[in-house]
Amino acid sequence: MSEKFVYEQECTGGGCDKPTTHYLCGDCTTSLAKTMSDIPRLIEVLKLISTNIEKAFTQKAARGGGGGKAGSKPPMNLNAYQLALNLNMALAYTPHQYATHQDGAWSKQYIESQAKAAKLLVDGEPEVTRTEWETRLKLQGVQPMPARHLIPWFKEKLGVTIHAGTLRQWVFLKKIQKIETGGHPAYDPVEVLKEYERSKR
Repeated sequence: MSEKFVYEQECTGGGCDKPTTHYLCGDCTTSLAKTMSDIPRLIEVLKLISTNIEKAFTQKAARGGGGGKAGSKPPMNLNAYQLALNLNMALAYTPHQYATHQDGAWSKQYIESQAKAAKLLVDGEPEVTRTEWETRLKLQGVQPMPARHLIPWFKEKLGVTIHAGTLRQWVFLKKIQKIETGGHPAYDPVEVLKEYERSKR
């Protein structure tokens, strides 16, 4: 991967738009570095899961989690095996090298999505806190709204900052659905909040 440098541009990370001399700003590069720092641990456990030495969701299973519900069945967990391969390839470059490459934003999104999938197999689904459930209940009955209304609504009602670019990224990655209302794309606030919570874990 060759390094390329550009000047006076906005960060290409989904919805970031911060000024940067690279394709990813310092904050996005730090976020990617944090994700990548956990990859070696995930790979080691994924290897054990792939050969059924360990079960998926091992840590959650001890508390009644879904240890036998994820991945493929014996003799090999192909989901874990493929994730381990993908994450191992991600370590071929440093966060800085990704930041200075024109495909850095796509690489960041891909690595984070693979790491998130791996964490589900290794650590299980994070428990939803009481506060999160209360917030979701407040959103019940709220109709889908376009980004120009949803973004300020989230900021005012929930104190949550979401960018239009982030919404488009989540739609592209099929994490949320875009709803057409009168020719304008709209988003379900509950669905958006759920993905926002996941992205922050």
